[in-house]
Amino acid sequence: MGLYIEKNTSRRSSSCSAKSIKKSKLACKERDIRKLADFEYFVADPNIFNTGSLNLDINIETIVAAITGTNIAEDSKVLLQAIMHFTTNNALNSTVIVRIRKFTAPFIALNLGETIYETAALNLESQAFAAINDQISVLHVDDDYSSCEERVTYVLTVQVSFTQQQGSSITLVRPITFTGTEYK
Repeated sequence: MGLYIEKNTSRRSSSCSAKSIKKSKLACKERDIRKLADFEYFVADPNIFNTGSLNLDINIETIVAAITGTNIAEDSKVLLQAIMHFTTNNALNSTVIVRIRKFTAPFIALNLGETIYETAALNLESQAFAAINDQISVLHVDDDYSSCEERVTYVLTVQVSFTQQQGSSITLVRPITFTGTEYK
């Protein structure tokens, strides 16, 4: 039994169970079944004694993670998923925008990548002490593969804004996970 994704169906059907495959292979062949082709990932291990945290600058898009896939076939789909954690310290009205940018040429500059996913401004909790740990998850399918791509890099970025006060900050804390799964 293989891993598969059914295209353009709102729910899975049991019409392709093992029994029905024996009875009617033709009905199952007509369905669009995609198979797992490749899996790329970036993981920043959890913080231990607050090492590896990143203080984020206001209104500056910051690279969080990147993954690169090679030889992505025509008509493939790439499922992208990211999970990040933020703490706020006396940062009022704090928000974050998460973006996924796609590069089919070598990565030169952030603004040259195509933005394929962008959230609205997401509100973060604010505390006088960095006690709140907000988790943000994003999920996106890149289905823009009309031809084979030799090399594709996906870059995960965040941009924060908040009302500045003395000692205010937003920190990106680990663990951070960014994955890309190609389905053919």
